[in-house]
Amino acid sequence: MRDSNYEKVWTALGGLCVLCYAPAAHVHEIRPRSADPTGWMELENRVTLCASCHEKVHSENPKKYEATITAARTTLLSMLQGV
Repeated sequence: MRDSNYEKVWTALGGLCVLCYAPAAHVHEIRPRSADPTGWMELENRVTLCASCHEKVHSENPKKYEATITAARTTLLSMLQGV
């Protein structure tokens, strides 16, 4: 789903997967729409993931990955700002 923040998320994270740094294929919500119906589209709630990592997150337990993905997002943003 593309919305007004989709391109902002993609650009901010360099089009890279926050978990493995491969080219991203998806914008993923850290807290799902069902859990956060008003804030799920916020920039801070979204990350870019490659197809493999996106499938892994959804095939296991997405809630289990919230802290990992949030930390990975912060790390990638820091790395990109240093470039």
